[in-house]
Amino acid sequence: MNRCRLLLLALITITFAIAATAFRNSVSPASRVGSVTATAPMLEPRSGQTATLLPDGRVLIAGGMRRNQDFHKSAELYDPATGKFIDR
Repeated sequence: MNRCRLLLLALITITFAIAATAFRNSVSPASRVGSVTATAPMLEPRSGQTATLLPDGRVLIAGGMRRNQDFHKSAELYDPATGKFIDR
């Protein structure tokens, strides 16, 4: 009886692995997660900030906290075309 259960478990595992591989290969590269590249540093180090993707492709970074637990009352705008942040 244990051999039957072990064989069934092996078949289910192999079937799942084949199905997962087929699914992965059927997903187009455009729908996969993009890559991360280094860019210029932010103007002010922040933690806990928000990042909003704007319709034109730029990213608005707002708020956050400094190392001394003081909150930022400013925002920065990241432009991927230039790879730089500007003060807003």
